[in-house]
Amino acid sequence: MAVGDNSDVIGRLQRWLPTRWFPSDIGTRIYATLAGFSSALSAVYAQIAYVRKQTRLGTVTDGFADLASQDFLGDRLPRLSGETDAAYVARIKANIFPTANTRSAIEAAVVAVTGNPCRLIEPWQPNDNARYGSSFYGYNRKGRPGQYANGNQRYRGLVVCTLPIAGAARPRRGYNGIFYTSDSTLASPAGAFYSRQLAEANAQLVYDAINRTKVFGTQVFVKFVAPNQI
Repeated sequence: MAVGDNSDVIGRLQRWLPTRWFPSDIGTRIYATLAGFSSALSAVYAQIAYVRKQTRLGTVTDGFADLASQDFLGDRLPRLSGETDAAYVARIKANIFPTANTRSAIEAAVVAVTGNPCRLIEPWQPNDNARYGSSFYGYNRKGRPGQYANGNQRYRGLVVCTLPIAGAARPRRGYNGIFYTSDSTLASPAGAFYSRQLAEANAQLVYDAINRTKVFGTQVFVKFVAPNQI
């Protein structure tokens, strides 16, 4: 028995009645009458409890999460296709109370949007690039060492990440910036391409996340790759 359910409401109504006049046996007519009242009252209580949850961002669900995003952020943070309430609310909170102006903040913002790890490269950062004469080259470029960069390019960086398409954990391959899936469990046929419009819209989500967290005046370039290329 939970607070506000049918049994709880019946018990509460019975406690208001004189026990010498009205027996509490289930088979009595008074019990059947109380059960009718409690059915309506418990439904009202459930609705009140549901509405109360929607008044706080920490407990908001369903379409009210989308309304909360509109209230706080306007049209800047639409729900991704297939995104759960919990994941969407987490993104809303991250955008309302963002950490910013650091490399880790940019990385966290991109990961929150894409659902996949990302890689950040700063041309002048020794941890990202190895020194060769007066130039730098990227020793950590996966599978392709020898990426050259100018050591004087301070206040610039590169983010290598995936597109924020729902179901990011599913196997996916990239082709000219448009991702298609090899997962036969999806509704679309295996190998079906996502539309360029969807790719461009989701790319904008990454750009927005970076622009909200990077230091003003810096330049951050983005390269979209398949998850296995990060």
